[in-house]
Amino acid sequence: MGQIILEVALGGLLALATTVWLEWLRLPKLRLEISVPDDQDHSSHSRPANYARFLLVSLVNKPLPLLLRWLQRNPALSARATITYHREHDDSPLFGRPNHARWAGSDEPLAMIGRVWNMPASLHDPNKLRRESVVDVYPGESAPFAIAARFDDDIDSYAWSNENYHSQPKWRAPHWRIKPGRYVVKVSISSYGGRCSRSYRLIADGSIGAFRLEEMPTKRRRTRHLFRRKTT
Repeated sequence: MGQIILEVALGGLLALATTVWLEWLRLPKLRLEISVPDDQDHSSHSRPANYARFLLVSLVNKPLPLLLRWLQRNPALSARATITYHREHDDSPLFGRPNHARWAGSDEPLAMIGRVWNMPASLHDPNKLRRESVVDVYPGESAPFAIAARFDDDIDSYAWSNENYHSQPKWRAPHWRIKPGRYVVKVSISSYGGRCSRSYRLIADGSIGAFRLEEMPTKRRRTRHLFRRKTT
């Protein structure tokens, strides 16, 4: 009798452990990676800049291994990207608050222009105006967002968010100005189902063609020697 109870208990524990393991596998597996800069030519359009370079990072939700894809990994829902900017030499913050990144491809937070009673009027969508931008990232897909942007022959660059569309001057938000130099940007992702973070070096002290992001070198772990060999 005791052996039967033990076998039932072990079977239940095994089933529970298997269920927990499968649910763990289905959680979003997120990583951040640098994307190719987005160079835009607006010279033929009426835009705040004729030429723009946006430095992009992409959030990737890795798919399950081929043999396990019948499980269908969960999407990262309502993913938000928060960025902080730091001076490279002392890691001090460049701005007084973090930047809520804008996902590329999101609707531009611009007003719809029309006429009411033969008078010009503008209608704002509050969902587009909100500071935070969210996106759902499904397994095997990625979603890019801009870390910073630079325009025309400007020597300064700018952190990029929805706020830049309502700044004066447009796109060049004074409170997001980045002077020429080298900085460290720290990106943090939060979503329903997963989190991740990573740091990059922002190179903003050269021409617009040299304006770029670089991977931060990984720090080697130092091992402590608990026992040292005595020399004679």
